[in-house]
Amino acid sequence: MGFGFKSSPVLSQLIKVGSAFANWTHIDLSMNRLGTNLEPVIKGLKGNTRLVSLRLSNNEIGGAQNIQLLKSLVKSHPTLVDLDLSNDESN
Repeated sequence: MGFGFKSSPVLSQLIKVGSAFANWTHIDLSMNRLGTNLEPVIKGLKGNTRLVSLRLSNNEIGGAQNIQLLKSLVKSHPTLVDLDLSNDESN
């Protein structure tokens, strides 16, 4: 079932620079309904400079603000090469 949108701030803290998980290269956040609170997660991901692959499928991501957040992540992230948004409203 996943974490849900209320978990976004906690997920952000787990994946940001300085955390024990900041060295992860592959992160799967699929099926967590993050679409209504995606911004904290994106902020945390921007700080993870080792991230290569990110799965956000089935998260009910849609809307102009979330699309802009994802574009910003893709444009500015130094190592991200694989982003999975399958089965989302953004497709």
